[in-house]
Amino acid sequence: MRIIALAEENGAELIIIGQALGIDQQPTLQSRRSLNLARAIRARTNIPVVLVDEFGTTQTALTIRKKMGVKIKKITHNLDALAAVVLLQSYIENILSLNHE
Repeated sequence: MRIIALAEENGAELIIIGQALGIDQQPTLQSRRSLNLARAIRARTNIPVVLVDEFGTTQTALTIRKKMGVKIKKITHNLDALAAVVLLQSYIENILSLNHE
């Protein structure tokens, strides 16, 4: 599995997977796929896997791109990558805030 190979090659201590829950926080087809991916990874490696709700990350990424002045034609270019950065940043901020309580 490519994800595991990349994680191991780079010495990752954690694998974070975005989980697209519905507005009502209920599972969706995509969130079930994320869960299945997490299970498959856990079965093949000892690297911990965390599922994180990705609700709003794409919208936040769009807002960032607009504030950067990106032209409309290019605004969705690499949007998923930026949304992943937003997800990771949110996860880290949550961990840091828990450590300061």
